[in-house]
Amino acid sequence: MDIVFAPTTWTAAHVLWHGTRMDIVIVAATLIFGFAGCSALAGWADRRRSQVGLAGLALSLGLFALAHFGLSGGFTLEAIPLAFVDVAARILN
Repeated sequence: MDIVFAPTTWTAAHVLWHGTRMDIVIVAATLIFGFAGCSALAGWADRRRSQVGLAGLALSLGLFALAHFGLSGGFTLEAIPLAFVDVAARILN
């Protein structure tokens, strides 16, 4: 599965909608979902609502939707580890 492709022109529409660099969006959505989920769970355990946790969950679900509609073949669960590997390789390279 190829997540990243290089178009000839780089515009904001290509970056956000046509699948370019969607691996960064997938990684950001996964990290936000993890931290926001922990915040929402801690708020539930304290018997109060965590507004920031719920907002983070909504943001991460929106980013996952952006990744799903931005990728040409759709979003699958196997895209998450591949995205982390691509981002780590880009950082370490």
